[in-house]
Amino acid sequence: MQYSDWHFTGEIYDHPAKDISCDLCAHERLRYEHIIQNTKTQEKKSVGSSCILKFAEIAVYDEQGRVTTNSVEREQALKKAFQRFKFELSLVPLRKLYRVMFEADQRKLANIVEFVKEKGSFPPNDLVWVFSSMKDRGIGYNPGLYKIFSRDVSSQVDLKMAVQEPLKLDRIYHSLSASQKKTCGISEKPAGSGGGV
Repeated sequence: MQYSDWHFTGEIYDHPAKDISCDLCAHERLRYEHIIQNTKTQEKKSVGSSCILKFAEIAVYDEQGRVTTNSVEREQALKKAFQRFKFELSLVPLRKLYRVMFEADQRKLANIVEFVKEKGSFPPNDLVWVFSSMKDRGIGYNPGLYKIFSRDVSSQVDLKMAVQEPLKLDRIYHSLSASQKKTCGISEKPAGSGGGV
């Protein structure tokens, strides 16, 4: 296979059942499928991100559309593509929620999403509200896709208060980073913590 004829398309797909294999190394049970395409034949292959990094001849483009050749830049470009993918995946249930909300709640949700686009994560109390709203309406979601903002004093206080309430902790547990759990003194998953629907 002539790896220099291939490039990463930017397409990533989630396979929670891990039911696909890498077309290059035959590694089984891939969770995240990255698509590479042959520039001459337009053929596409499903691969893991590690194979893209392993074969430096496979072109990876940065956000400006330039081919990255440095291994660190290639890895950063793949990470950014993965972050965009996860963000888009997190928007799917939020769009469903928006469609079934009253106008005032739609405005609140839109403001929260704008904050997330800017900061990359949700204020603690807003995430509790979003998760509760989705759960109340039977909208499925993966809590691990949503990060909690705790970079300023106000959000840190909100987070510490939220985790003291069992219902709120149950809602946001799977969105907490390891360092947030440590800061809040949480050592194990609360009883009944199931996260999304």
